[in-house]
Amino acid sequence: MSRSVRLIADADFDAAMAMRSFAFGHPLSDEHREFLRSNAAHILGSFEDGELKSVATMWPFTAYVGGARKPLGGLASVATEPTARRRGHVADLLRAWFARLCESGCGLSADSPFDPRFYARYGYQSVPHGYLLRLPMDALGPAEAVDAQRLDPGDYAYSSPAGRRRLLAYLAGFAGQVATVQVMVPPGEPLAAMYGDRNMRRTTGLQVRVVDLPLALEGLKAPAEDGFDLALHDPDCPWQDGVFRVTVGPDGCEAKRLDGAVDADVRMGPLGLAAALFHAQDPGSLLATGAAEGDERPLRALAGLLARHPVYMPRADHF
Repeated sequence: MSRSVRLIADADFDAAMAMRSFAFGHPLSDEHREFLRSNAAHILGSFEDGELKSVATMWPFTAYVGGARKPLGGLASVATEPTARRRGHVADLLRAWFARLCESGCGLSADSPFDPRFYARYGYQSVPHGYLLRLPMDALGPAEAVDAQRLDPGDYAYSSPAGRRRLLAYLAGFAGQVATVQVMVPPGEPLAAMYGDRNMRRTTGLQVRVVDLPLALEGLKAPAEDGFDLALHDPDCPWQDGVFRVTVGPDGCEAKRLDGAVDADVRMGPLGLAAALFHAQDPGSLLATGAAEGDERPLRALAGLLARHPVYMPRADHF
C-alpha cells in the first residue's frame, strides 16, 4: 500500500465532493464542483494507492497579532472517507500543511474545531478570544450625542478609556428603538466580568498553532529586553523541534536555533507555547499543569508579547 499527499486536481473532485457532502452536507452540485476547481490550490488530499481518502483546506489569511499584521493559515473542511478513518490520513495532511505554511513564510495556523480535543493532538491550542453578550440597553450606560464615521476593517474601534466610553454611549443611543444589544467584546472587557455569568451567548471556538517559532515572533515587540533558551518538542514540525535562543525587546523579537546540547531555561510543546503566547494559561498554571517546565521568567516574557493586544475574533455586532 502506498500513501501520498498532494493538491487535489480535476480527477479528484468527485471523490472530494462525496467526502465533503457526507461530512458537512454540501450538495453534489455544479456549484460545489466549481468551488473545488476555484480553490484547489488550498486543498490537500491524502491518497492511498492513488485513491483520495481525505482532504483538508488551509485558507490564506492575514491577522493582527500583537499589533503586527501577519500571515495566518486557516484550517478548515477536514473530511475523511468513512472507511478510511483512524488510519493517519489527517495527521499526514496536517504535517504537509505545516511544512507548506513554513515554506511560504507563515508561522501561525488557526481553526474553529468541531471538537477541540481532536486538533489538540496536533498542537492546536484553544485560546480565549472574546465574549458574546446579549445585554439590556441600559447596561451600556448613559447615551450621548457623539460623532461616528465608517472605519476600515483594520482600524480600531477605540484605543483609550475615553474612546470606549464614547462607543458605548453611541450604542446606548439606540435605546427606545431596540431593547437589547448583542455584542462581541474582547477579553478584559468589564461588561463581560459583570454580566458574563447570566448574559453570555454561545460563540465559535478558536484554536491557534505555532508552526514556525521564528516566523511567529517576527514583528512582535516586548516592553522590556529579555533573553532565554527555549526547548521546543514538536515532532509534527521537525524544523522547530529543538532548542532556540529567544530574545525579545522594544525593537523586536527573534528566535535562533541552537546546535548541540543546551540546558534550556524552559521546556514545552506546541500546546504550551501557544498557551503562553495567546494567554490560554498564565505562567504559573503552565508550570502547575505540566504544560511547561523550567523557569517562570521566560513564560512571563512570552505572555508579555501580546499583553496589550488580547486575542479577539469579533463577529458582526447587531441589535
